[in-house]
Amino acid sequence: MTQAVLSDADLVRVFEVGEAAGPAGRAAALLRALQPGQDVARIGLGDRDRLIWAFKQQRFGQGTQMIVKAECGACAEWISLDLGADFTLPQKVSDAATVVWKGQEWPLRLPQQGDLLVRDHGSFPFQRLNPEAPWAQDGFAEAAEAALD
Repeated sequence: MTQAVLSDADLVRVFEVGEAAGPAGRAAALLRALQPGQDVARIGLGDRDRLIWAFKQQRFGQGTQMIVKAECGACAEWISLDLGADFTLPQKVSDAATVVWKGQEWPLRLPQQGDLLVRDHGSFPFQRLNPEAPWAQDGFAEAAEAALD
């Protein structure tokens, strides 16, 4: 995917649009600027991260240090991680995963940006990855998470 080159004014507009949004809304605002005319809700999370990382490198330089901060969903503690100046994201491997559950294979599509925009009470809407899968069965969601990893 080729991406648009953003001016300083474009970045200010992205900031203004995303300022009141949560993390998924901010990422969507940046994706809309980088991929005009694309349905950003359908961009896979790995592809999203590669697009944003490529933008960061193009805009700020290849060797720029990146500090990542994340909030723990369980305890609300913030953690930070220094990715280092020569960090690169892995290449895409697949668009799908398969869960083998009780002898049956359940295909899953990979999570997309739009899935983050419709989170249900802070939980990821796994059922969107395959509405027919047995999400209500104890252990299936954990098996699906492992397959997606």
